[in-house]
Order: sequence, then structure tokens, then C-alpha cells
Amino acid sequence: MKVCVICKKELQPGIKAYPIVEDVIIRAIRSIKRSLSVVKNNDLYVCEADLPMHGKIRKSFERNMVIAAFASAVIFVLFIGTAILSARFDLLGIFSALFLCFCIFIIPLFWYVPSISEKTVEVTNNGGA
Repeated sequence: MKVCVICKKELQPGIKAYPIVEDVIIRAIRSIKRSLSVVKNNDLYVCEADLPMHGKIRKSFERNMVIAAFASAVIFVLFIGTAILSARFDLLGIFSALFLCFCIFIIPLFWYVPSISEKTVEVTNNGGA
């Protein structure tokens, strides 16, 4: 089944749509769903009507990832800087800083918006696009 990831509707034949790029995160989600036996194996697209909305949401996601990466880096430098300035090497503190940075960096992935392919396809009735 061909589904738009923005409006969550099945695409009707004749509609122009942009396929979603199958990246690492999409493959990971599919493998987790496969292991839980809830996979639907839908072909993911963004219909032409939802393209502006996808652009806004994707830009917001990318901005949030940059902010999370920057915040993680600042927190890590602060943790390491305080360890150096206090002249105490604390392995637990370094691991805590890494764990905190990892958690901050992972949070935006809960609102992941996949990128789209540059080529548009016309949805057909049969299995192909």
C-alpha cells in the first residue's frame, strides 16, 4: 500500500508523489516493527499537496537536531571543563556526561521526518510506481 507520511492517507492512482528516502532510521524502524510482528511494509511517499507542509516540518526537525547537537556539545565541554578545572579525573562524571549528551541528542529523533527523493512519481494501481 502506498501511504503519504504527512496526511497518513492511502495514495490514489494518478496522484503525483515523492518517495521517501529509505535511510538508516527508516530501516531501523522497519526492523523493530518486523521483530514485533507489526510491520505493514507500506511504500512511503509525500503527496504533492502535502509537499509544503513536509518542507516546514523537515526544516523544523533539522533545526532541532542542530540545536540538540550544539546543546550536547556544550554540556559535554562543561562537564569535561569542570573536571579539568577541579583537577579531578572522574570516570563516572565523564560517562554521565556522555549519557546525558546521548539522551539530549536522541530526543529530536522521536519527531523524525524522513527526507524525500527529488524525483516525482505517479502512483499506479499495480505494485509499481
